[in-house]
Amino acid sequence: LLQAGADATAATADGVRPLHMAAQFKHLDAVQALLKGGADAHVATSEGLTPMHAAAAGGAVEVIGALLAAGASAAAAAPNGVTPLHAAVQQADVSVIAALIGGG
Repeated sequence: LLQAGADATAATADGVRPLHMAAQFKHLDAVQALLKGGADAHVATSEGLTPMHAAAAGGAVEVIGALLAAGASAAAAAPNGVTPLHAAVQQADVSVIAALIGGG
């Protein structure tokens, strides 16, 4: 789709972007393509959730690595104080917790 001119930064009314969805559902290839296509690794939804929050909630360890490599913060806090680590702990996902702690 990106090759056909799709906008890698398009957002819903809530500020959810393709990068958030690809991150949450562990689509590493899509995350990498979106980042290469201009998606912002730091972009937040209207609730302040970043793609890193989405990856942590979805248990996407490889995606977390790609986001970290793109400069995303493992410690980014939403306005309510929720960080990606909170999402990982809520899911009781030790591999995600380790990736987040190791990355930032």
